[in-house]
Amino acid sequence: MECYRIKTSRDDDDDATYTTSGSVRGCCGHRHRTLGAAVACLRRDQDGCASQGGYSDRDIIRSDGNPLTEGERFGIDEIFDRLWKMH
Repeated sequence: MECYRIKTSRDDDDDATYTTSGSVRGCCGHRHRTLGAAVACLRRDQDGCASQGGYSDRDIIRSDGNPLTEGERFGIDEIFDRLWKMH
């Protein structure tokens, strides 16, 4: 399953989508429109793996194959910080 596509000149950064992928677990198969949705998907995978005594190696990546921007990484950290405080 393809986890990302190469960005073309007609792609717009405002339309960025995200997926989760790991070298062992593979790709989730979704193109999340928000970082929050990608974090939720990652958390579900982490929780599912933990319930079976394992762990998820997935991470959030851009669906277009480009690296996450500093702002996107900051956004992911902010979401995880909020989730951590809720538990």
